[in-house]
Amino acid sequence: AVGQLAFKVYHDNKSIFVVNPNEYTERQKHLTHLPAVTLPSVWEAPSPILKIAFQEPLDVQQKVLDFIAERPWRNEYEVVSSADHLLEVTVHGANKGGMVQKLAELLSIEQRHVYAMGDHANDIPMLEVAAVPFAPDDCYPDVRAWGPVILPPCNDHCVARLIEILEERYA
Repeated sequence: AVGQLAFKVYHDNKSIFVVNPNEYTERQKHLTHLPAVTLPSVWEAPSPILKIAFQEPLDVQQKVLDFIAERPWRNEYEVVSSADHLLEVTVHGANKGGMVQKLAELLSIEQRHVYAMGDHANDIPMLEVAAVPFAPDDCYPDVRAWGPVILPPCNDHCVARLIEILEERYA
């Protein structure tokens, strides 16, 4: 039932709101380094909601995708399965790619000097706006299929290799 789905609601950069916590939401609390407040329902979350991350297995994610696909408002949102237990819903255009573009614009950085590294499907919009996209060797298949420059795995100095590549480019 929809009322039992586990998900996180992102409102600002000060806290995360969790509805129906499960093993996935509990394991991921430490990744954000933000306090997680448990709420009885999404209606208790403050507005505006920036992102909802459903944290359920793939079979449940598919039910959520099917539900959203049937709604008249479906085209207003981007829905990305970014891991085997994470389905992210954001307003259309409010993704990592849009934020990287905005940041580059604010800092007056030309697109040819924008680089990004990502390993999950939700990183693909960010990789799309990069002059050169990078991904660690242990990235998800969707990212690898997209075609970034492949670096060593995450735990094998991939960031150091990325820096070496950029140093060679700007030497």
